[in-house]
Amino acid sequence: RRWIFHLIPRPGEVGHDTWPPEAYKTATGVMPWSGQALDEARGIVYVATKTAEPDFWGADRHGQNLFANSLVALDAATGRVLQEVKFGATVVGAPARLGDVLAVRTKDGWLRGVSAADPSAEKWKVFIGAAAHLETIVATDGAFFLCRRDRNDVLPSWVVSPAGEALRRLYLRFTFPPENWRGTLLVDDLFGRRQAFCLPAGGDD
Repeated sequence: RRWIFHLIPRPGEVGHDTWPPEAYKTATGVMPWSGQALDEARGIVYVATKTAEPDFWGADRHGQNLFANSLVALDAATGRVLQEVKFGATVVGAPARLGDVLAVRTKDGWLRGVSAADPSAEKWKVFIGAAAHLETIVATDGAFFLCRRDRNDVLPSWVVSPAGEALRRLYLRFTFPPENWRGTLLVDDLFGRRQAFCLPAGGDD
């Protein structure tokens, strides 16, 4: 093991003073349940975290509670914290990078474009609506694809440009998160078919 980073900080670690002293023994949550993203060129791991728990009763965890509900940038070689940005809502779906823009989806309904070099610098945000049961952001060659699926409903998935322009809506019954293959979006649907979409493109489908 090269390094370990505790999302609920231990004594002596950055952020421990934002929790009650013994919270690391009893508090839960904060896990990167929506996934992580790696920027190989910069050597940065972006970790998206959920809320601290118990989430409906905060009396046992007074304080700012680093690193809950955050996007945490870590040095991939050492695990050192480079930056922590709170959005005020749980981050859902692993972030995706396209050029200098990092797309981040938050549970309060927004898809946000932030600077990959400085995630606290918000470039744009697009209101998509309440978060679905399953959401994934895929970076294609020219756009971000936010695929969404609920337990019983087919929700519109969105194609958004790196500048924050909503380009297209797609209604897909996908089984697994789509893949980007040389600028083509590959989708496995609930009927056992593999479909391919060339993105970005205007209109709804």
